[in-house]
Amino acid sequence: MAVESKVEQIKTEFSESMEFIAALCSANVAMGDVLTSFDHELEQISAQNFSLRRAIQESYARERTRDRTIETLTTKITELQRRMDEVSMARTRRATAAPAPAATVTMTPAAMRQAIAEGVNAILDERAAAQQAQNGGIGVQAAPAAQLPSIFIVPP
Repeated sequence: MAVESKVEQIKTEFSESMEFIAALCSANVAMGDVLTSFDHELEQISAQNFSLRRAIQESYARERTRDRTIETLTTKITELQRRMDEVSMARTRRATAAPAPAATVTMTPAAMRQAIAEGVNAILDERAAAQQAQNGGIGVQAAPAAQLPSIFIVPP
């Protein structure tokens, strides 16, 4: 009887061990699912981080391009202002020396400023359209005119 009792005890312990092993296997499968989910989330976060860094770099590049455009336009405007001053001084000298021919078309300083402003705006509009086309149709909202710096051309 002692042997049968021992066999029953071993069977009970074996059964309990098998249940414990089954629980461990279930826990292992669940942990594998959790780890797979974590890996997937980390991959998504990494891809989003990469995209965000690329977007920031592109933004900086657009900002540098815009700054170069502003510098170029400022230089051109300064040069146009210098030329307007030279033309104005030359006209003043000619007007005192001899009357202007009847076929000469003259522009007032205000009209010249308006023509320059329209030309600069046309250039900026063309560049904005090109940048919008380059960005896949995503435009950049321009600041209201009240917030833009004014450039005054003062005649001599």
